[in-house]
Amino acid sequence: MVNSTWRPTRYVFDTRERIDANKSPLYHILFMLQAKLMELPLSSLNAKATALYKENKLEDAIATYTMMFEKAKKNNLTHPEMYICHGNCSAAYLKLEKYEEALWHAERGMLLAQSSLRRNFKGSSSYIKAFQRKGSALIGLGRYREAVGVFEKGLSMDAFNPDLKLGLERANQAILKDLAEGKSQEHRTITYPQSSQKISYHPYAAPLHRIKTDDLLPVKLLTPFQAENDHHIKDTYNYMTVQSDIRMPKRILKQLQDPYFNRQYRRAIEQAVDYFESSDTDCRVLNLGAGAGVQAIHALRAGARHVTAVERWLYLALACKETMMENEIDEDAYSIVYKRPTDLQIKTDVEICCNLLIANIFDKEILSSGLIPAIQHSLSELMIPERHIIMPASATVFAQAVELRVSHVAGVDMSAANLYRWCPNQVPCGVVNRDCVKTLSDPIQAWYFDFGNPPTKSETKTLDVTFTQDGRLNAIMFWYEIHLYGDVYLSSLESESLQPGIQYLAGELSVAKDTIMHAKILQKECQKRS
Repeated sequence: MVNSTWRPTRYVFDTRERIDANKSPLYHILFMLQAKLMELPLSSLNAKATALYKENKLEDAIATYTMMFEKAKKNNLTHPEMYICHGNCSAAYLKLEKYEEALWHAERGMLLAQSSLRRNFKGSSSYIKAFQRKGSALIGLGRYREAVGVFEKGLSMDAFNPDLKLGLERANQAILKDLAEGKSQEHRTITYPQSSQKISYHPYAAPLHRIKTDDLLPVKLLTPFQAENDHHIKDTYNYMTVQSDIRMPKRILKQLQDPYFNRQYRRAIEQAVDYFESSDTDCRVLNLGAGAGVQAIHALRAGARHVTAVERWLYLALACKETMMENEIDEDAYSIVYKRPTDLQIKTDVEICCNLLIANIFDKEILSSGLIPAIQHSLSELMIPERHIIMPASATVFAQAVELRVSHVAGVDMSAANLYRWCPNQVPCGVVNRDCVKTLSDPIQAWYFDFGNPPTKSETKTLDVTFTQDGRLNAIMFWYEIHLYGDVYLSSLESESLQPGIQYLAGELSVAKDTIMHAKILQKECQKRS
């Protein structure tokens, strides 16, 4: 039997229900029931959500509250006690240990309760409770010093509130524990943001109107939760998500038509599964970026006990399910999760800790698709400690000085066009005719990434480039070699779907054989959450 619950905006039905929508009468019943609930007035939805909350049906209560909020926003409606609804929703999230969402609803409830105090004092108790919920959410997020400030502000209004006193004590104890363990040894100073600073994220649920960038430099990025919930950019974010969803299947088709890429991954998966079988251990696979399901099927056919296939893009998740059905894979042997890799939770999304992580979330740039944060989250929350295999295990990035030049095309001298080659961003080498590439140096190892211990900060270093022949340097070609597992490697230089990249210089530089040039290269900490 399919198990389904309504969830707020960032929650979705289980992928299997979405895929089997045309075949499942239960899906149509649930859809009709949801539509019927949306026809109820706000007061009825509030009463139903409150009853579910009191019965400790927390996820159902959250889903009903979410429908209420959506109905109010869509129809421009209001409810005199909306702050209570946000408070109860925050309390439900706290019980589910979803602290980021709890913080957002606590702050929203606090704002509405504060506004109601201008009319009457009916919302005073809810206003005080909002401080307790906000402080508890901050403790859950490990932001203990901020929690202390919140509890102290609440106690300044209600000095004898036992919940605020208890919360303040918990926050202070957490700070003392951090200090005893050598944490929190830092001083916060106000510095003017420079363009050279690394890009990072605002607090998870910070409202957009509170974000101030004095010089408009993008040194802080919005998290997906902020983008989905802030009314200023929510529609734009959803539009871009839909457009990306439509285009993703076309991108994955290039990978499916790359025999070298699929052959190497299949060999690595078979060797990894054989390793677990030889040690009498069940192989449970967590496949991030499952795409159309090719790697998941390889793992199951090699003997894996179960595969959790995770795909952030809806149409690829649908394709993955259809591929499983077309190949007659036992439904008990896999589960498909339509979710961001960094939002996965044990038990809720992944039933049991896995021991084989297959992360196929890289592109022409090794780190640009969120590979590092996805692996970090999986290792800390979803994998068996110390007894797991990561695929890919590591990656080495190579760079090579080149000259790109075209002379004659169909009998026409086109050398004048070489001055217009420059492009501010990298371009795939597949767009460039390889015959036009003249190598001016040997390949140089630029970076090495161990995904068992992924990098956590940006780094800059200088390379000595020794030129092997005369020429005019106008570009750097780079590619990466991935160590999948055992003796299996995957190189973007040989892959039709990945391909090496070209970074053009702003001009040309005349170089001579055996001369040395110092090149400074930068590896940016990539924490992108798609």
